[in-house]
Amino acid sequence: LDFSDFQKIISWWSMKSDPYESKLVYVANSTIQGANEGLFAKIKILPNVVVSFYSGIQISHKQCDKRDWKENDNTISLNDEYVIDIPKEFSSINYYCASLGHKANHSMNNNSKYDFYEHPRFG
Repeated sequence: LDFSDFQKIISWWSMKSDPYESKLVYVANSTIQGANEGLFAKIKILPNVVVSFYSGIQISHKQCDKRDWKENDNTISLNDEYVIDIPKEFSSINYYCASLGHKANHSMNNNSKYDFYEHPRFG
């Protein structure tokens, strides 16, 4: 395996759930019409508590911008140059559940934030 291929691999253990996330959140059908799966709290979560992680494949904004917008449902900006992408074929937890941050739906009444985190499995 060429080391350049590592950026193309979503996870070595794509179906191994994160034990920390498993204590706090679960995925179910979203209450937002047309949103598919959503992320829900299992317990009361206090402010400033990390509840889930957003890991995937890093691609450039340039690559992302060239794609059809429907292919960017599960991307989040990492910095000015890169985004983290969960490819369409991994959007269901039936194919990828190693991290669940991509299941958090957006709201105009934000009650959470994304931040950088050094994860033991994802870096």
